[in-house]
Amino acid sequence: MIRVTEVIRWKYPDAKFTYGGDQVQIKKHDNNGDACEGLTWLDDNINKPTKAQIDSWRADAEEAYKWKDVRAERDKKLASSDYVMMVDFPLEDKSDWEAYRHKILMMLMTWCTQKSQPDEN
Repeated sequence: MIRVTEVIRWKYPDAKFTYGGDQVQIKKHDNNGDACEGLTWLDDNINKPTKAQIDSWRADAEEAYKWKDVRAERDKKLASSDYVMMVDFPLEDKSDWEAYRHKILMMLMTWCTQKSQPDEN
């Protein structure tokens, strides 16, 4: 489960705030409202989110962070093989490398397709 600050940053990347509460579970500040314990909102341009809002954003934020990890892995693999594709790299047949890089480029699309298919039970 991602941290509260990551959820808020996912929704409002430029928001100004501090958070000193539990990093995973948000506690209500009081029984009457939906204010978050430990959240100090410093941004006058964006309304301070409620506990319910932050909780509702969590699943989407977690999914976005998974994509971020997949993209980072893909980019790392591509970067480590860029030199082979240079015109002046001494390799006549680059077809194996082209196929490898194509698979890496398709990694994100494959992962997306697998995630969107319903489970067979």
